[in-house]
Amino acid sequence: MSIKPMTARPAPYAALAGLLVDLPRLLRRAREARGLTQRAAAEQIGCSKGTVNHIEMGRGCHVSSVVLVLRWLGTPGPSGAHRPQPVQTPVDVTASAVNRTETTTQDRNEKEIPTHG
Repeated sequence: MSIKPMTARPAPYAALAGLLVDLPRLLRRAREARGLTQRAAAEQIGCSKGTVNHIEMGRGCHVSSVVLVLRWLGTPGPSGAHRPQPVQTPVDVTASAVNRTETTTQDRNEKEIPTHG
């Protein structure tokens, strides 16, 4: 039995990696376009000012912080100020898959909890 090599196709992970590399610039641009300080952006994002600073400086951060920032980047600011142009990226696909997984997990957990009545 021989194992066939994977077919060459653009890996969505390469595009995701590119997006993550661009995240510091994307966050700073969106924050500045919305006229926000790092502290104000952090409050909207749901993280600390230090996390916003770390991301904008290109330092490491937790995956959960990246998820929060990506979700914030996809929402319009006040009066629709700066909404990044929608681009179908692997992150969009991954984020929707994660959301479906979270919902499925919640549904499964709710079904597994025995009710005693």
